[in-house]
Amino acid sequence: ASFYCPPTPPRDAEPDVDKMYQQQEQTQSTGKSASSPEDTSYRSSNYEQATTSESPSTDDSGKLKYSKSLGDMLIDFRGVNIHNVEISAGVGDLEIRLSGGVLSDGLNRIIISSFIGDIRIYAPADLPVFTHCSNFVGDIELMGKRASGFGNSIDSQTANYGSSPKKLYMACNSFIGDIRYFTV
Repeated sequence: ASFYCPPTPPRDAEPDVDKMYQQQEQTQSTGKSASSPEDTSYRSSNYEQATTSESPSTDDSGKLKYSKSLGDMLIDFRGVNIHNVEISAGVGDLEIRLSGGVLSDGLNRIIISSFIGDIRIYAPADLPVFTHCSNFVGDIELMGKRASGFGNSIDSQTANYGSSPKKLYMACNSFIGDIRYFTV
């Protein structure tokens, strides 16, 4: 009996783990974050080529739903209408990319919930967004604000949120895990 062994992916398709650990050590020793807005090293080397890992479902009201019980999720909203979206993750990390997403006129809404795992949100700088993030255990970094420990909650909005005809409200809740919002 023979077994099929899939080919090993090329080295450049995987995140540079050694580089990430070096940056983490540098952050701990210098106190400076390696993930400043100008620094893109927090991204994996295949950031641009990655595609959405889960297919959405829709209900009768037109709500777009992404859901996964176990494992990491990547959701890229490029070319997708983000008017009414719900994202649910059980155990695993969640990465959300808002660049290229289509906003409808008025208020658009994304609700994100996660049980255990980190949440990373990448948003364009010009996106008019009001964001509410909360978690029971972990860190939150949102538009220059930071909270750490137990029972965290942070609200923040961009300067253009109030005057924009198309805007996004995002609620992000996690039980255990870090929540980080990056402007790209």
